[in-house]
Amino acid sequence: MLKQLSPKVRRQAVRLVGRRSPMVEDLYQEGRIKLWLLLKQGQTDPAYLLKSTRNTMLNTLRHQSYEPRPFAHDDEDPDPWLFVSADDHSIPDTRARCVIDQHDGNLRSALVKVCFTGEPMDGAERVALCRYRKQQQEQEWL
Repeated sequence: MLKQLSPKVRRQAVRLVGRRSPMVEDLYQEGRIKLWLLLKQGQTDPAYLLKSTRNTMLNTLRHQSYEPRPFAHDDEDPDPWLFVSADDHSIPDTRARCVIDQHDGNLRSALVKVCFTGEPMDGAERVALCRYRKQQQEQEWL
């Protein structure tokens, strides 16, 4: 049962903090420990086990004493793009990568293919991209 639910626990951790966050592995380990303890107590309901591991991960996030550091600039309103070189393609590419990094799954792979690789998209990626475009148009109308 631990082997069956471990991938789902990892997906929960990724959903909570994002794929590239350094916290993913910590949350995953906390969730697996909770899962193991519950299985050791005799719990077998997968829904209960996954909900408990998610709650454990949320509690871990709430109790983190992480304080983000501000930009170290003398200006009151620093330019966040100062770290990027000034050649023609690096700033738009960096902005595109920032937008792409906010998404997961089929939409992420579709955006990478459209912006950078030019590879053909599969059906799921086309659907995800179409839904994303519709969502963006609806937000513009509001």
